[in-house]
Amino acid sequence: MAFPNIAFGLRQASLAVQAQLPYQTHPIYQLRRASICVAIIGCTLTLLTSTSDDYHSNEQPIYGSALILLFISFLFCCYDLATYAIAKITPAPVQQPSLLPSTCTKAQHSNDGGDDDDPEPQWPRKSFLIADGILPVLLHAMFWFIMASESYYSTATGASAGLASLVASALHGIAFYYGYTAWKHIIELEATAYRKYRFLNLDLKNKEIV
Repeated sequence: MAFPNIAFGLRQASLAVQAQLPYQTHPIYQLRRASICVAIIGCTLTLLTSTSDDYHSNEQPIYGSALILLFISFLFCCYDLATYAIAKITPAPVQQPSLLPSTCTKAQHSNDGGDDDDPEPQWPRKSFLIADGILPVLLHAMFWFIMASESYYSTATGASAGLASLVASALHGIAFYYGYTAWKHIIELEATAYRKYRFLNLDLKNKEIV
């Protein structure tokens, strides 16, 4: 009787943590959520295909690699949502004022047109952007490998597993597009701030000379 109580307590604690973390504030929350669902479905279909009677042993590396990639996609999306939500509720450290423009990636501000009292956490991170660029290529290649296997045509689960990899590839590709667009906007803002700083610095030097 103790085990069900422990499991129930862990579930309640997990739900409490989820309720406190604002996952929905992530810029591409719906896209990450869809990727998580597709990864779970794809992993399930891949496992079902590997246990079917029409499964061939020589296809084990293909479906094994697909399972690993989909699981990585699942972990990556969960980690992205969790880190953003944690950063959202974590107070930002107080920084000393500086005349120099910041060379780090600026945090995006809220989209509601309000003030800067509640700035958005840094997004996208460079490592996450790279992952969103690599995963679509690998998952798309995995779709063609699965499509070339015999299980793809002999079982419905095999065909569905291949389609899951293709859909996951498309979702990560869309996420990369949104992330790259946001990254370019951040770089443009930093370049504009640096040009303003240089202009003000030169103006002060000219006034000192005069």
